Amino acid sequence: MEDCARSIGALFEIELSQRESDYLGCYMIGAGADFKVKLVEQSDPEGELIESEYPDLGILIYLDGESDFPQVDGHEVSGVRIVGISGS
Repeated sequence: MEDCARSIGALFEIELSQRESDYLGCYMIGAGADFKVKLVEQSDPEGELIESEYPDLGILIYLDGESDFPQVDGHEVSGVRIVGISGS
């Protein structure tokens, strides 16, 4: 997840910091002027999928803000292409 956090941080010119919760386990969070980014491992601490409709995804990237974040879709992290799955 650290590679992903560095890459997404560089893409948005922000720093992401590690947090921990009982529900999500370890995750990374960061913010820009008008958006927030959260990176979460797909499996929660008990091994259950957080987003069961996407079982093939290893890391979930949640983006919250006014933009559609087009720069993320197709961006590569450690040779893996990021795919946008919702435009919320």
